[in-house]
Amino acid sequence: MSDMNSDNIIQFSSFKTIYNENAANKCFKEYLEILTFSELINESNIIINDLRRGIIDKDLTVKSRLVLKEFEKRTGTNKNLASHSNQNDNAIIHFEEFL
Repeated sequence: MSDMNSDNIIQFSSFKTIYNENAANKCFKEYLEILTFSELINESNIIINDLRRGIIDKDLTVKSRLVLKEFEKRTGTNKNLASHSNQNDNAIIHFEEFL
């Protein structure tokens, strides 16, 4: 066991956290896919209101990207809307620019 590279080993609790986050993201993505376009707009308005209140965290960042990707998928937009928020995790674009 001493030959094992410790850089390749992660704590089980870290793995479990990442696994749970990915599962939650998948559920939210599936939820967005079944919404009507009007309901998707309503969901984006909820996120916009959270942004206006200054609530910017990892969860909101992920949800923002997923909503943008869903809009992109439905509208057939050539421009990758979600990539604008990838530049900085703390700088999330406002959906109003794209609605």
